[in-house]
Amino acid sequence: MTFTYPAVFTKHEDNSYSVYFPDLEMCTAEGRTYEEASDNAREQERNWIELELDETGELPASTLPEDIHLEEGSEVHMMMCKIKFLPDSE
Repeated sequence: MTFTYPAVFTKHEDNSYSVYFPDLEMCTAEGRTYEEASDNAREQERNWIELELDETGELPASTLPEDIHLEEGSEVHMMMCKIKFLPDSE
């Protein structure tokens, strides 16, 4: 299954990045480069989604990028995550 959520990337003075997902509570990442931050964000997104589905079976709706208020120096990127679900072995 494929899940897509907006991620807000903020570039800092030292050229590092921080990332947060407005729709995924407490789901954040960072990296020394954009690529590292993006990889870390994708991993955190996957972990968050898997945990939330396991605990509640529900996920929040994905906010449209144009509906997200951005601070100066921030931009939105849509992050796609593919998760394979295995059938229950009961």
